[in-house]
Amino acid sequence: MIDAFWRQHGPNGMQVLALAVDRADAVKAFLGKQNVRMPVGLLDSQGLTLTKTLGNGAGGLPFSIFLSKDGGIYRQKLGKLSEKDLSDWLRDQGRA
Repeated sequence: MIDAFWRQHGPNGMQVLALAVDRADAVKAFLGKQNVRMPVGLLDSQGLTLTKTLGNGAGGLPFSIFLSKDGGIYRQKLGKLSEKDLSDWLRDQGRA
């Protein structure tokens, strides 16, 4: 769903970056089974520290942030994203 969102809105300047907090072999196996074209970065277990600095005090996954054009955190969500989350965030930013 997120990759489809990126493919649809990327040509309009929307950028998506997935950061996987897992072992490299597990991430590679997952990506090998999926048709993901968006950029994916790999973080080791210290990646949870990064998510905490971005507002994920609980340290849970998945954790998503939506940045505004000026680079500030516009929205964040702990838990699974839905298509409604993405469309609401776009609409609220005037990008839908």
